Amino acid sequence: MTGESSIPIGDVLRPKITRRVGCWNVRTLYQTGKLAQVVREMEHYKIELLGVSEARWTGSGSKQLVSGHQILYSGRTDDHHCKGVAIITTKEVHRSLLEWKPVSERIITARYNSAFAKLTAVVCYAPIDDGEDEEKISFYDSLQNVVDDTPSHDVLLILGDLNAKVGKCNQDKTWKIVEERKEKKIKSCPQNPRGKRTNSRQNIGVKRSARADRKAYTEKLAYEAEQAASKQDMQTLYRITKTLAGKFQSSELPIKDKQGNVLSKEEIILKCWKEHFEEVFNMKDPENEAIIIPATDTLDIDTDPPSIEEVKKAITKLKTGKAAGIDQIHAELLKAKEYWTPTILTNILQMIWESEETPSFWKTGLIVKLPKK
Repeated sequence: MTGESSIPIGDVLRPKITRRVGCWNVRTLYQTGKLAQVVREMEHYKIELLGVSEARWTGSGSKQLVSGHQILYSGRTDDHHCKGVAIITTKEVHRSLLEWKPVSERIITARYNSAFAKLTAVVCYAPIDDGEDEEKISFYDSLQNVVDDTPSHDVLLILGDLNAKVGKCNQDKTWKIVEERKEKKIKSCPQNPRGKRTNSRQNIGVKRSARADRKAYTEKLAYEAEQAASKQDMQTLYRITKTLAGKFQSSELPIKDKQGNVLSKEEIILKCWKEHFEEVFNMKDPENEAIIIPATDTLDIDTDPPSIEEVKKAITKLKTGKAAGIDQIHAELLKAKEYWTPTILTNILQMIWESEETPSFWKTGLIVKLPKK
């Protein structure tokens, strides 16, 4: 379970705005280009919230796509790519996210903010009618528990594939060829050599179409990477490069407290991180004071205020292309003015040196959590 926004700034149920939602059994998202195809269909039909069934992703997490869409997913934990559900939203709808919960590989919930009534979306993927009774009972019990836990004043939206039957609405060229091959295999006789040759040709056609789709998808990513590079958008360029290299893993894992409970709201998660870093960085004072031996040698240390030459030398050593700090000042900005920047900084540093008072915001640090692979 993972929260996404401590102060939601969106309103998903504004009266004067029409929201388009939908659900789709995509058969799989664990295939090159499939997620991009789903997002493209969302943009074509102007869908802002899409419930995805049979995503076939493992684990649970959140990812921001290059297009700006956000995907929340919940799958199996045994690294077996089957079942799985997900919610894909536009950037505007994602701003309204309050909390979300990966219930199981068949159910995922998300709650969105609104000034009138909150929206709770439940995406599910039900077992087939021929499935085991125990699995079906477990699914519907979990779904009922989710519905019961939903606040009574929320607008409840249940999406997904409730009977696990895939429709024929997919208009993709490759899937059409697959369906044609399937029909011809059924009609052809296994002992007929001509039927075998026809199936072979159909297989070749499917492979060619799949390769063409993958090539088109790769070319599209390459074009987006070129556009990002021209705009100096290094973050997007890095993501696309990792995607093409097959090493893109930008997921947010669920956060647990000390008791092992999964946290959902951003306020509680931030409080948990605060307590963790306070314990790590604020160590208790030692019981025995350290014995410091006085120095015997006198060190020749320059204690004069910083000079403009020292400031210029420090600015020159700054590495470019690095992320800015809390002040959002990049090294390129400091190096832009060779005269005015060192002069202004030297005056500021000399004032601090003489007053012996460090600005309070200089003591503020930015901690970035890096999850283990």
